[in-house]
Amino acid sequence: MSALTSSGRTQALLERIVLIALVIAATGVLFGVLLVPTAVVASDTLDFVAGDLLDVGPLPEAEDPPENSFIYASDGSLLAEINFNENREPATLDEIPDVVEHAVISTEDSTFYEHHGINIQAIMRAGLSNLESGQIESGASTITQQYVKNAFLADRATEQSLDRKIVEAVWAVELEKRLDKDEILERYLNRIYFGAGAYGVAAAAERYFSVELDELTLPQAATLAGTIRDPRRNDPLENPEAAKARRDIVLGQMAREGFITEQQRDVARATPLETNASEIPPPNEPFWVDWITRQLTNESVAEAVGPGATEPLELMGDDTEERIASVFQGGLRIHTTLDPEFQQLAEQAIDGRLTYEDEPAAEVAREPM
Repeated sequence: MSALTSSGRTQALLERIVLIALVIAATGVLFGVLLVPTAVVASDTLDFVAGDLLDVGPLPEAEDPPENSFIYASDGSLLAEINFNENREPATLDEIPDVVEHAVISTEDSTFYEHHGINIQAIMRAGLSNLESGQIESGASTITQQYVKNAFLADRATEQSLDRKIVEAVWAVELEKRLDKDEILERYLNRIYFGAGAYGVAAAAERYFSVELDELTLPQAATLAGTIRDPRRNDPLENPEAAKARRDIVLGQMAREGFITEQQRDVARATPLETNASEIPPPNEPFWVDWITRQLTNESVAEAVGPGATEPLELMGDDTEERIASVFQGGLRIHTTLDPEFQQLAEQAIDGRLTYEDEPAAEVAREPM
């Protein structure tokens, strides 16, 4: 391959060569400084750098993020929205307002649309800052790197190691060769954790403010963006003062990047931090919903129902763990045979004929359900 001749091609190649040096103080403390050297190799391929030089495997295919499932009655009415620890509601980038995108980009990665997966200048700045302080005070992860960490390295997300940083950086560069910027941003905004059990910006808007995405105001969008860096500390429900301070910083960053005017910034900063928290409503028929989910996840329950009942269970996965993930995180729409009108009549019959005030628990246990 011919030598690189233009500075533009050299810069592009440098951004694809991820060589990270570890800086260790005399005490052996890991500072986590990431440096990209100026060496240029003869091959213009990330495969060489990742596979041969850094011993990083290929970027895997991203799995779909967990998504809430829904259980319906026979008339189509919603009985329950279920999830397993992670509340998610996917949204397309067209459904996510610009004010949210601008708030997130301003505070998390202002050069998102300019870099190729990693921000060399930010890495250098963070490295020098960490080296001077003797500890990790600032990071340099781009939105692409954050997505890679959450989508492909979730089991190592809290690991502060050179190896994980290398893999994250190499895969971020590779991902930008596969997807365009808008695709990466959409996946990021649907996967990132905003605190209070809300994953993805749509779930966060509902959780903190009880609004749809298109109803978010500028202060609300800045508040959501402000939670990303430290979801627990900047939770507007649990730590409103810290959340407001972080919100105001985001608003300043949005003004600095030209997304809003200084006047808009000042008006938004003067707006009180007001939340309107919402929770996923409890199931309308909890006994029925529990029985349905057990029938789809528990082999013995399905077998007890009778012939054919194990077929839906088999579609959910080969073992209990896979089935639970499918049912509670697979974005399923589960339609059941429960008739709300007949159910109400049955409950009225039991209440009117079998139960009475202060009935002993032993008697309740013997009655039909």
